[in-house]
Amino acid sequence: MMDLTALLRQEIDLSGLMLTRKQKQIIQYILDHPAEICYISLKELSRRAQCTEVTLLRLCQRLGFSGFGTFKQEFRRCYEEYFRAAPSPVPADTRDSRRTQQLLNCICQRETQHIGAYLATVDLEAVVRAARMIAGSEYTLLLGRGLSKSIVEFLSYRLSLLAIRTIVVNPDEINSLQGRAETVDCHTTVVAVTFPSYMEALPAFLRQASEKGAQVISITDEPSSPIAPCADTVIYCPMARGLIYHSYASVMEAVNLLAHSIAIERGVGHQKHKEAELDKLRSSVPETEAANADS
Repeated sequence: MMDLTALLRQEIDLSGLMLTRKQKQIIQYILDHPAEICYISLKELSRRAQCTEVTLLRLCQRLGFSGFGTFKQEFRRCYEEYFRAAPSPVPADTRDSRRTQQLLNCICQRETQHIGAYLATVDLEAVVRAARMIAGSEYTLLLGRGLSKSIVEFLSYRLSLLAIRTIVVNPDEINSLQGRAETVDCHTTVVAVTFPSYMEALPAFLRQASEKGAQVISITDEPSSPIAPCADTVIYCPMARGLIYHSYASVMEAVNLLAHSIAIERGVGHQKHKEAELDKLRSSVPETEAANADS
């Protein structure tokens, strides 16, 4: 299996691999867009690199990987290590205001790269499926603890603006979780949010909810997450290691896209349109009739 960290450093002589001209072009594309490769799908990469999916799979095998999924997982790990090992342009002592600004500028650059790569490769079909599940349910149960609880509270607020009933539960509160298990049925959508370290109690609850007919949505970082196999729809939001904190920008963007999708499905601006039609009706009838129309 090729050392992808050495590949990122361009310390590997590819001439001995007997690669085709197209395969060399793909590797060059990968080296030119490393952050993008951490999140992109096989289908999207084949489109951007202007090659077939079969060609990509053959290249992964030539590099010693069983498939694109294992290649991407190892590439992401090596990319994060490579990024962390890169010399920091900022001195360790950040108490000086100018140095603090330099550090923040570096963070902004990494965040821009991370969120740009995520938005370019996010699975919009999964977002639309999740939006339709939520919009079609009597209520949505939102599950998250710690930082994930803050995320589901934000999602709850966004959904409340769309007149969608939500209930937020911390899975660590066993009594609350068991109580909600009794109310879950085919008219419920359950949204579970978890990132490393994962919430181990969630998979059993999600399987139980699914057996009772509920629709399950998982928002997590990768397919190896324990809640991914328990869901009808999974929205993946890969984390990015930051200089100080890990980046959750992709998760917040996923929440925004979910809210936008529901609004689009319901018809953006339909309320304003109804109000305009009512104003038009009022102006076309006598005052007494307009009063009756209001009542």
